[in-house]
Amino acid sequence: SREVFVPRQTSVLGLEGPEGGFLKAMADGINDSDSAALLSVFSSSPLASASASALSSGSESLSTSDVSSSRLLSLASRCASHLNLGTSGPSPSLASLSSTERNRLLAYYVPVYLWCENLREEIIKQKKMKEAENDSTPTLVVGVSAPQGCGKTTLVEELARLFRDDGVNCCNVSLDDFYLRGEQQDELAAKHPENSLLQFRGNFGSHDPDLGIRTIDALRQASKGDVVKLPRYDKALRGGRGDRAPESTWPQVTGPVDVVLLEGWSLGFTPVGEERAVSDGGPELAQVDKYLNEMPYGDLHERCDGWIVVQIEDPKVVFEWRLQQEVALRKVKGDENCLTDEQVSDFVDRFMPAYKGYLSGLYANGPHRANGRPTLAFYVDANRTPFASP
Repeated sequence: SREVFVPRQTSVLGLEGPEGGFLKAMADGINDSDSAALLSVFSSSPLASASASALSSGSESLSTSDVSSSRLLSLASRCASHLNLGTSGPSPSLASLSSTERNRLLAYYVPVYLWCENLREEIIKQKKMKEAENDSTPTLVVGVSAPQGCGKTTLVEELARLFRDDGVNCCNVSLDDFYLRGEQQDELAAKHPENSLLQFRGNFGSHDPDLGIRTIDALRQASKGDVVKLPRYDKALRGGRGDRAPESTWPQVTGPVDVVLLEGWSLGFTPVGEERAVSDGGPELAQVDKYLNEMPYGDLHERCDGWIVVQIEDPKVVFEWRLQQEVALRKVKGDENCLTDEQVSDFVDRFMPAYKGYLSGLYANGPHRANGRPTLAFYVDANRTPFASP
């Protein structure tokens, strides 16, 4: 069995303020008022304390001096360039960013990336200690659990770009990419004609978790020169009902793979049992919970070495976010290939029982079968901005 690093403690956001020593070390040598103002955005973020904790206490080999102010500003500048923010050019002026953009980069993306970067170094260190004669670098798999529409795909794509900029071979996959094929979804719906939660993709039972397991295992085992295809799902096919994209269109990644980012809105949910499921969502959710328990979702969860959990106070915000996504998709795919506003509402309604049934357990106990592995958990508001826990 593969050894996995278990940290001394799990970093959970919003419990403590920023660690002054770490932030002072970042600010040393910064005299430019713009740079100081930008760093203050990082220091005021609830994510900063978790990044500081991970860097200063997560490992004896790391210290506050390992991340300089120039490094933080460089990461933020790269994010701005990737996302076409601020002034044009390869090195946009961070001072030209709006306050919303500054918060997005320095209070969100940068500290999360630092946490992932540190986790990778820890896993490498632990492997070297246990397998001194094996000089291969282990693949880090990070599970990202976040509600629909909260920006997890954008976050994951930016983390992947930052890793690749640093010479780390990183790829990202989504639980959505492992949905059943269209005809299989239709069969599932026909099997449960009275269960509205299974008439459309999304809930447990509508995925092929074995495909996810095979994909993650192939990425982890890929040697130099090995090519792994990444499944993709096209939500615009079949009039917006979706279908697995043709394999000929799947992107490829060449091994060895250093980091895999696996994201999903229901990733890490723990089965609650029939009685609790019926209480939260009736017999319909009980059937969904049965699929979660009996299908190998847990085996997929167990393949994650660490977790990022983006939390929300009220699942109702998901409708607003999901509608924003569909409006953007219409501009690309055309109205006829996307859902109407009414269909979006109906679509999101099918997930509310799952949010009610599973979010409290995820937030209180961590992801299913995480087994004490590192977890970075934090809240975001309706504008997708991190904030201290309520």
